[in-house]
Amino acid sequence: MIMLITTNMVALITAALLSFAFGMIWYNPKVFGTIWAAEQPHRKMPEDFQKDMGKGMVASLLDALFFSTMALLLLAAYKIEGILILAASVTIGIYTNTIFKGGTTRLFLIDAGYLLCQLIIITAAILILSH
Repeated sequence: MIMLITTNMVALITAALLSFAFGMIWYNPKVFGTIWAAEQPHRKMPEDFQKDMGKGMVASLLDALFFSTMALLLLAAYKIEGILILAASVTIGIYTNTIFKGGTTRLFLIDAGYLLCQLIIITAAILILSH
């Protein structure tokens, strides 16, 4: 499996960067960012979100790289069925997390929508650049 990752490093990094950039658009205040912030059960003030923005961006980029790696491995091992299982797992995890945090349905839909679109972008990039 390590050989698979190293031979597709361009696809992996491109997929991660594209999905990270998509997140910057998705959570932009002009798209879903303002609604998302208003739906947060634990912090409502805009300065609360800006305080740790740098750490959040680094964590988001690492997450995109990890998510892309998982998608690459699942595509190689299980084809599109692996991606569908990952999508289901992510969606259920986000739903559970939203419930336990006291979040709203809108918050769940924004976060799950982003991660499912992110997975589509990652999968497309890997499939296009790996062949």
